[in-house]
Formats: sequence, structure tokens, C-alpha cells
Amino acid sequence: MDKDTKRKTRLMQDTPINKPTDKREFKLEIGWAHMLGAAIGLGILGFIVALPLFYFKSGVHSIGKLLAYSACVGVFVGIVAHLRGGGKQKRVLVNTDGLIIENEKERTVLTWADIEQINHWVHGEHYWEFVTPHRARPIVLKGFGFSKQECEQLSETLRQYKTLVEETVGTKRMLEDAFVH
Repeated sequence: MDKDTKRKTRLMQDTPINKPTDKREFKLEIGWAHMLGAAIGLGILGFIVALPLFYFKSGVHSIGKLLAYSACVGVFVGIVAHLRGGGKQKRVLVNTDGLIIENEKERTVLTWADIEQINHWVHGEHYWEFVTPHRARPIVLKGFGFSKQECEQLSETLRQYKTLVEETVGTKRMLEDAFVH
């Protein structure tokens, strides 16, 4: 095992994520296979949507071309979804000490005293933005791979510690989502 692999494995194992003992605690683990499955699902959806569009709008009536074009769209959508999701294992822990967001390469620990504001918005997926005075840019947690219940549960748990600002998605926020996060 090389040094990087040992570090990644140790980092994921050393995280103090145990069974929640408090109702004000939230734990979520998203595995690599789950992230890949979500990307494949979106790719299949892209294929299904592209099939009638190519048939009716583009006038492609050859079965081979129709399937090939739609498959290309499906693969493209799947790759983009996988890249936007990060494609890595993800762990989130919220407890009385603060918040831990971890993937295979890094661990971000924020205490409640460090967090000035938490913004939440939905634009395709759920996003939580943690504003701190010590960082030039806020920490953004993408909800790619989270179920609807997990997103609601995370928001409810965060509300127990800090005020959660629910944002409506405007053009500025949509452009930030597309190019920054």
C-alpha cells in the first residue's frame, strides 16, 4: 500500500463518526458506489429524455443513429453528474461540537463558534453554504447522492444549532453553482 492510500484510509477510519447518541446529532455516509449509481441513474434519465427529442425534433429515424446519439447524451450526462458530485466517499457529522465534512482527501472541521451563517438552497440538488470569518470563501456542501429525507434531516439538525437562511435561486446563484461548485 503506498503512502497516499494509507493516508486516505487512515483519514476515513479516524473520523469520530459513531452511532448518533443525541437527537441533535446527524451522521451521513455516502459511499463511492452510491455516488456512481446516482451518476448512472442520471445518465439513463438523459438517454430516455434524448431519445424522443432526437426522433421528433431532429428527425433521426434510423434506429442505430437514434440509439447512438441518445447513448452519447446519456454518457455525457452521467459523466457531468459524477464530476459535479465529486465522485468520492463523503461523510458528514453534525453534533454539539460542530460540523465535520470529510471525503477521501480532506477533512473540514468547523465549530459552531466559527460558523457565522448557514445558507441553504436547492438548484437541482441541495446545497449548504457555511460562512466563516477565517476563510476567504465559504465551505459548500453539495447534497449529490443524499436522499430527500437525509437532506431534510440535515437541515433540521443544522437549524437546532444555527439559523438556516433559505435562499431562492436567482441568476447569480445559478451561475455560481454552475461554475464554482
